Amino acid sequence: MSVFGATVSFNSYGDNFTVRDTAADGRSAVAHIYNYNTGNYSFCWNNSGNGTSVTCNRDFAEGILIRFRACTGESRTGQLVNCSAWTTASTAN
Repeated sequence: MSVFGATVSFNSYGDNFTVRDTAADGRSAVAHIYNYNTGNYSFCWNNSGNGTSVTCNRDFAEGILIRFRACTGESRTGQLVNCSAWTTASTAN
């Protein structure tokens, strides 16, 4: 999943999101995550700059559906600037 400035991948074994910053644009790369099971949204921010990756571990219930998308954003305010379309994935291994 990608948008200009960010790529996000999800590994269901371990419920890990890897967020890579792909542009020197002054913005952070972000995984925006929705848990269908709880109805909650969460984020995985990469504030480390262009060319870096950050991995965030989540502990989802096994076998549920989640949605996620790649975004760029302003980490100081928590505002998302540009996002890809949502992707649905299962937490089943």
